[in-house]
Amino acid sequence: MKITSASFTTVILRFYLMMAIVISTFILGYPVLAIIAVPVFLSGLAGVSFKKASLIKVKTRQLNTNQNVSQQSAA
Repeated sequence: MKITSASFTTVILRFYLMMAIVISTFILGYPVLAIIAVPVFLSGLAGVSFKKASLIKVKTRQLNTNQNVSQQSAA
């Protein structure tokens, strides 16, 4: 788990999930259950990624390699 490494798409999907939880609990008549949406909100706000660190390192390494190649070709 790493903070601020979630993609923008993931953050948007968590926002929609949070809103679905809140709206459905009020429609069902149990507004107290809207508290379930708080962890979803906080994970979206912090941008928490639940991927393994090795996957994040591989992607970072690939991005760095692509940037180095593009810088060398530009020079």
